[in-house]
Amino acid sequence: MKDLGETLTDKQARDMLAAADANRDGKLSREEFRTLFNYITQQATTPPLSPSVSTSNNGRAVNPFQRETQQ
Repeated sequence: MKDLGETLTDKQARDMLAAADANRDGKLSREEFRTLFNYITQQATTPPLSPSVSTSNNGRAVNPFQRETQQ
């Protein structure tokens, strides 16, 4: 992540990996890793959206690695 200009705390790294673990087996499959890697590299090469952020899901910003929460 440092090479992409991002510094993460250990907790942030663990949370990112846990969120990418779609089947929640405690491991990243090749497909889960590929999805995470593609997301990270796209974010590093795409300029930030401003002043508005694309949203969906009732106006909340969408993170493909955020686990679904029950409301």
